[in-house]
Amino acid sequence: MLYIEIINNKPTRVTNNIKVAENNHYQNMITTDYDDYTLTNIKYIYSNGQIVLNPNYEQEKQEQEEQRILQLHLTKRDLLLALYDDKGLTPDQLKANLNDRAKIEFDYAEKYYRFNPLIDSVGTELGYTKEQLDYLFEHKEFPQD
Repeated sequence: MLYIEIINNKPTRVTNNIKVAENNHYQNMITTDYDDYTLTNIKYIYSNGQIVLNPNYEQEKQEQEEQRILQLHLTKRDLLLALYDDKGLTPDQLKANLNDRAKIEFDYAEKYYRFNPLIDSVGTELGYTKEQLDYLFEHKEFPQD
């Protein structure tokens, strides 16, 4: 059983053991049999005095994961080594296919962020899928087939 503290009609704290107040009533605490309640990805919400499945949970979880991936970054070294290991591309070979603006971005960026549209553009030209690029930014290497 989980004990969930509700403040201003929102779950604020979850614990699996509490000290019950002297009058056997702990203010703002409700209980649930759900054993996977979480406050970060709100899988269950407090509605009409009950804990119920959040109807938007899967969508919110997916959006949160997309935001997490977009914040990932690689150093220039990590990116170049991954491209060399996967396709044998040298920095000069990679730059040969970039327009002037992209070359500036490539040469002077200290880090490459997954959210940068240049990553998707160059990645697509090199034959990588969105999922492969996501994997690269998470693991500093391309997935092995």
